[in-house]
Amino acid sequence: MKVATLVIACIMAVLSTAADAARPRKPAPRPPPPAQQAAQDPFKACDLQLRDYIRDGGTWLTPTGVKMDEARLTLDVTHAFGQSGRSVPRFIRGDSDEERRQQLRAHLSELREAVEAAKAARAWFVIASKTMLPTAARAVTGENTSPWYALLLADIGGKCRTVAQYPNVAVENLPPEVRAEMER
Repeated sequence: MKVATLVIACIMAVLSTAADAARPRKPAPRPPPPAQQAAQDPFKACDLQLRDYIRDGGTWLTPTGVKMDEARLTLDVTHAFGQSGRSVPRFIRGDSDEERRQQLRAHLSELREAVEAAKAARAWFVIASKTMLPTAARAVTGENTSPWYALLLADIGGKCRTVAQYPNVAVENLPPEVRAEMER
């Protein structure tokens, strides 16, 4: 009798465990990880920097293509309204050839990552007023001086990086509505 009671109790325990396992469970809602929370902003990792640059006038354009010149360490950005022209070349500095080669490899890697970021819609061509620059950086001499400069910002590895600079941007080729937005 005791054995029969024990067997029935074991069978009931197994059946209730099986019924619990078969019942669908609703997982507890979790907040999205910080990376997904930042992804809700269209500017991703560059959300703060981009807004800071265009605070006193300017605009941003989404690059449709980025071409890298490995020999000159420059980038050419193509956007909906044309091309940006060549960026300011990167300079390689160092005390030894090995230091300079390391810096060259780092520059090339960052430029390649910027090209990939543009392909994945994680890059922004920002045109901003030179009044946002420090006074020493505003003093650009030459025939083609413009009150506008540009930067190529890219979300690389979840961090916003300024990968290219364009000291004089001609805004005459931009449509009137974009130019009006820049003056705001």
